[in-house]
Amino acid sequence: MKRIIFFLLLGIIIAMIFFFYKQIVFENKEVKNEVVKEEEIEFKMSGYYYFGYLDQREKQDSEFEKDYFHNMDNHFQDYYHNMFIMSKNDKKLEEEYMKYFESIGGLRLYSIPSTGLNLKNGDYITFIVKSPIKESYPAMIGKIESVEVLHPRVGH
Repeated sequence: MKRIIFFLLLGIIIAMIFFFYKQIVFENKEVKNEVVKEEEIEFKMSGYYYFGYLDQREKQDSEFEKDYFHNMDNHFQDYYHNMFIMSKNDKKLEEEYMKYFESIGGLRLYSIPSTGLNLKNGDYITFIVKSPIKESYPAMIGKIESVEVLHPRVGH
């Protein structure tokens, strides 16, 4: 009777080891497939560069840019802080600036890694995204390549 119990327990232990081993191997294959998928990510993004962010939008005409540059230069950081950073000391942003940012459809911001290039606020840039985009707001891009300034900001 003791032998039967011993072999039964031994069989259960071997089955459990086999089951867990199979799970671990299967999970490692899934992780490897995800890594391969991440390496295959590659698409282009363009927009205006400001303070380490890309505001993804089409290149605009000079009249739009004049207002855009003025508001981004003078009010972007207050707008960003007021909209996206929770703080007890939030100051109310003047309604006219809020209305301006709302009138242009808000800002489609992506935090981009430091490129090592000398980018200036207002430069219209393009680059290739080589990593998944973390879905937060602003969204975060982990890896970019081939950064190119398509239209440097003039007169700043």
